[in-house]
Amino acid sequence: MEIDNVPCFLCHDTPDVLYKLCECLESNICAECYNIDNTQQMARCAICRRDFTYNYKRNYLILTKDVLCIVLLFIAIISIELFPPLHIYYKSNESQTINSIFISICLFFITIGNIILVDLVKKIILIDDNTIKIITMLYMLKEGFLLILFFIINYNDRINAIIYYIVFVIGIVYVMPLLFFSIIFMFNNFDELKKYINNKSQLRKIAINSYIFNTYREQIENEPVPEPVQKIYL
Repeated sequence: MEIDNVPCFLCHDTPDVLYKLCECLESNICAECYNIDNTQQMARCAICRRDFTYNYKRNYLILTKDVLCIVLLFIAIISIELFPPLHIYYKSNESQTINSIFISICLFFITIGNIILVDLVKKIILIDDNTIKIITMLYMLKEGFLLILFFIINYNDRINAIIYYIVFVIGIVYVMPLLFFSIIFMFNNFDELKKYINNKSQLRKIAINSYIFNTYREQIENEPVPEPVQKIYL
């Protein structure tokens, strides 16, 4: 498209080449403004408010690196969290029933408990780059605490490894954060829960101010006037 003196709608310069982003006449942009990150975050045309059409180009090197880092981090976290209870399970001299209950509790909190906790944290805390850094640091502290406590329990023959692991690891590392964030979540959503219960259990009707009878009706003393009937549907 070759038209003299057509400006960029952002910086108003008139370079040799402009890019047309939309169907409207004035959605022309120069190469410098086009490559700005904020421009690429725009969802609609600033002139006519039409939605933009996007072209996607995948950087497979970055994709492979990110996926590999996530997978290795996940394997490392799960391995660190699974190794202590599995080691205690195989080395324990307790009965098979106690060992089975112990490993079942550990597997539940390591898998389902972690998933529930992460979901609660995402619903309560705004997730941004700084929050992700803090959560990553807390995870590193958590894994370090697990390993230190495991070595203390494992190499101290005078204590019951199963009881100490349930109390100081399962109780402190898994149960307490889960209860803490569950209580916060309940308080944050108390109004919505109250509103939901009221909508289900209460029937709201406009208060009747007075009655008008279009036909003659002899009012018997203390006889109630019939009101419109509404039902609560379950």
